Amino acid sequence: MAGQHLNNVVIYVPYFFKGELLAFSMVRAHWIDVGGTSTGFGAGPEVPDPWQEGLQLDQLKIYEGGKINETLHRVIRDNIRFPESSLGDMNSQIGSSTKPKPSAATSSPGSPTASTKPNRFSTTMA
Repeated sequence: MAGQHLNNVVIYVPYFFKGELLAFSMVRAHWIDVGGTSTGFGAGPEVPDPWQEGLQLDQLKIYEGGKINETLHRVIRDNIRFPESSLGDMNSQIGSSTKPKPSAATSSPGSPTASTKPNRFSTTMA
């Protein structure tokens, strides 16, 4: 369930508990451009082949082992009209799907935020 057309891009982030896959966090966003003959809403009826509508990206790892896949990043960047916008969307999707690293303010012992403010990105089980 990704979307109705290529511009609806879904980012999946796996979450593990005790080494076992627990769940996926998913964020769908409408990118302004994914290549093809036009931007925004696909190519329309004048393009009979979906491959002409833009990049066909299916289940590719953007990061592996905490490192970005530079080749995939470059393929996306080099084949769309507005890479700053679309890659900004991608980074926002990744950021909103990822558990943040604790900061000094939220992880130090005795900090009021550590015990009273829930982490909305938490993946731990109670």
